[in-house]
Amino acid sequence: MNTVKAMFASCRSTATLEEKMIFYDSWAEKYDQDSASVNYQATTLAAKTVSSHYTGDRGAAVVLDVACGTGLVAEQMKEYGFGNFVGIDGSKAMLEQAQKKGLYQDLKLCLLGEQRLPAEKGSFDVVVICGSLSVGHVPVRVIKELWSACKPGGYVCMTCRHGGDHQEYRAALEDTQKQMEEEGLWSCVNVFVEEKWSKSALDSEEGFIAGSVYLYKKDSASVNYQATTLAAKTVSSHYTGDRGAAVVLDVACGTGLVAEQMKEYGFGNFVGIDGSKAMLEQAQKKGLYQDLKLCLLGEQRLPAEKGSFDVVVICGSLSVGHVPVRVIKELWSACKPGGYVCMTCRHGGDHQEYRAALEDTQKQMEEEGLWSCVNVFVEEKWSKSALDSEEGFIAGSVYLYKKV
Repeated sequence: MNTVKAMFASCRSTATLEEKMIFYDSWAEKYDQDSASVNYQATTLAAKTVSSHYTGDRGAAVVLDVACGTGLVAEQMKEYGFGNFVGIDGSKAMLEQAQKKGLYQDLKLCLLGEQRLPAEKGSFDVVVICGSLSVGHVPVRVIKELWSACKPGGYVCMTCRHGGDHQEYRAALEDTQKQMEEEGLWSCVNVFVEEKWSKSALDSEEGFIAGSVYLYKKDSASVNYQATTLAAKTVSSHYTGDRGAAVVLDVACGTGLVAEQMKEYGFGNFVGIDGSKAMLEQAQKKGLYQDLKLCLLGEQRLPAEKGSFDVVVICGSLSVGHVPVRVIKELWSACKPGGYVCMTCRHGGDHQEYRAALEDTQKQMEEEGLWSCVNVFVEEKWSKSALDSEEGFIAGSVYLYKKV
């Protein structure tokens, strides 16, 4: 036991984040065994807390396990019926141990706090971080990234140990959680304290230390995301054909938000394309699509017959790290002559170069006689910002072109 306690104490005292990851690499093979020896309860409690509040289809739910380590949380959540996991950790050796358990559909290496969380915004039903919200590990500001990765209506579960060396960190964590709640980003579902969180690893603490589990639900309208509404409205205001007969190609359709909006304007025939199988499954449940296709846009050709759609729309995915600008030539190709292509693009400090390249390509295609610009407008309150560097709302643009 003294050896195990020394390992935990050494982990906390290691200076830099890179040094900590080297330490975790060396610890990976024995980590599960050592965690059990100190009666570490965080993973069990996190899984139980999520399970007791999650009311959706657990078999279809996609869980982002942040700082996943060897996969202890996924093992526990598997017992409650969850089965689709994506893991992120800063230790390569920990990820190798997690891979051996066969629970994860994807595992990604990332130094949390130094690198942006490699997770698409609004794409996970549950986001969990267990054991790493602590001094010298993951900074408090990362919880904004966890919130960003969570779907509207989804859950974010966090754990944090107590202990004498942790009071300031925990206070900052809870202050940030409360501020985000006041901003309408999420609502608190449950917070509880477990007195026997784990046996203490510090000589200054005898017996057990306590710890907290926090569960928050992301507000379904938490970011006031306007893109899908504005795209549908823009198409509707210019489309003069038979909407009931029109066939709409919804590219990067996600869960079907654009189709829901366009349905309100009389459109009824939709084909959806997206790179996420789970997103397509959610779209399927809405019963709006005649066909749904899986495609990694930019890496695979758009699975759409040339000149076959009255309207082609792409909303929310023409952005840095998602769909490359060159894909708009494929959107144009899929559109019928005389049909419309509607695109949206957010603004924001990290997006200026991408937006400039997008608009340059649109203009070039217009000069080549491929399409004509029907409408471009800017909405200043596109959505609430999800970045610490941007306060309040960010702007966004809607572009509507008619194929010649």
